[in-house]
Amino acid sequence: MQRFSTKKGSSLGLGGDLQFLKSMADILRSDSPAHCEALRNALADHDFARLQTTAHTLKGSLANVGGLRASSAAHAIEQLARQGNTDLIPAAITRLEGTIEELFAALDRLAEQG
Repeated sequence: MQRFSTKKGSSLGLGGDLQFLKSMADILRSDSPAHCEALRNALADHDFARLQTTAHTLKGSLANVGGLRASSAAHAIEQLARQGNTDLIPAAITRLEGTIEELFAALDRLAEQG
């Protein structure tokens, strides 16, 4: 289950504004498939700079909505890309995609409560 850094959005600097959190999450939900595809394409091209940049972008976006586990998974990809470690990156991308799905499920539950 996805864990958040927040209770009702307050420690995200949102002042408890769940509607703003939902808006941010909707943007992330729309953009994340393209980012994950970009990660896979960059890996196929052995473009470690693009892997790093895309993972870094996702890391921040995920952290902004309280998805610390997903953000950590993106950070792991960023580090692996920095090291040029192609063996572990495919599994790391799969893990990231799973944690993003968990995050969306948790955000949906939060929205239902709010």
